[in-house]
Amino acid sequence: MQPSASAGLTRALDLGTRKFWRLTGRKIDPYGSGRWLRAPQNTGSLVEDSWLPAAADLLGGTVVTDDADAGLLADMAELDGPGFDAGIFIPPSVTSTSTRPATAWRCGRHGRRCSGRRAS
Repeated sequence: MQPSASAGLTRALDLGTRKFWRLTGRKIDPYGSGRWLRAPQNTGSLVEDSWLPAAADLLGGTVVTDDADAGLLADMAELDGPGFDAGIFIPPSVTSTSTRPATAWRCGRHGRRCSGRRAS
């Protein structure tokens, strides 16, 4: 099967991006101070979920496939607790960005308050 033209363009763009960041970026230590940048990765060219068991194992967890309640959170508020309030991310007055101007949020570091401003 021949790769599509868009797949070739994607590969070229990916290669160009990698070369740009190798030239202009700075080295990090993904096992030291830059460990927060590490993320699970797929090991092959096929995008699938085969990486999940290894990622879960690294974190001391397991992959749950037979639980109807497993998966994404229904609401970010499920994460609310000491030091975190999901309400800071979505202003209560905005229910849809399709009829209202978009709001861009800027949050400070270390749990400082977020402030919204209209996106132009």
